[in-house]
Amino acid sequence: MSALLKPPFTKAQLTAMHSKDYDYCYRHYRSEVERALYPPLPPVPPPPLFPRSDITKIAVAEEMASEYLVFAKSHVLGDGTIPEFVWDEFLKSKNEAAQLKDAEAEVEKWLASHPEFIISESNRKTVWDYLSENDLKVSGENLEKAFTAVRSSLALDETKLSYDLNEPDTRVGSYTNGVFRPYDPGHSQNTVKAPLGLGQLDPSKVASGEKQVTKAVRQQSASEFLANLNASPSFRKKMDAA
Repeated sequence: MSALLKPPFTKAQLTAMHSKDYDYCYRHYRSEVERALYPPLPPVPPPPLFPRSDITKIAVAEEMASEYLVFAKSHVLGDGTIPEFVWDEFLKSKNEAAQLKDAEAEVEKWLASHPEFIISESNRKTVWDYLSENDLKVSGENLEKAFTAVRSSLALDETKLSYDLNEPDTRVGSYTNGVFRPYDPGHSQNTVKAPLGLGQLDPSKVASGEKQVTKAVRQQSASEFLANLNASPSFRKKMDAA
């Protein structure tokens, strides 16, 4: 038997062997063959001494590495390798998860300030459609914009409000796009109290002598509604936009 078929072996030597010779070596010298093909990894060096801030970063990196290994298990190829694109997909999923968590927090905060909003699929879709059509991300400010814009299309339980929509707001504030925003929101949790036409009067319209429609549309008779359309340009504009 050739001396080439006896250990110690090298990886290059085993790779160049004829299949019959390799089979012979593997049957008789399996441990030596595997040691040559898969040499042990070098010993892990002792961890360096890091400042506290770096230790935190390392802990985050180790947690992320652990999450990546779990994510990558479903993408391992037949030869045991992981395609390069898997890392990009992992980062994308992490980013999407973080965005979803932030969005959920924004929604929960906004819902807490709007007890009148009935949580239903119809209301959710109406608000989401507005955000999507206007390319707006989920944030407290954008949710308020959507709510103001589509309020007439939403199912609301106004009995849960802590204030009367048909009672003018006497606090100091300003009007932006037809919505009253108090300078000092107090217990309103920095939210808009009510849009025009639901009780809060725009001072600029009062000064001009324009009729102010404070009665909710659903409480108006057909003749009242028609009269208000003719007498109040701002009310007519609001109804056209609804």
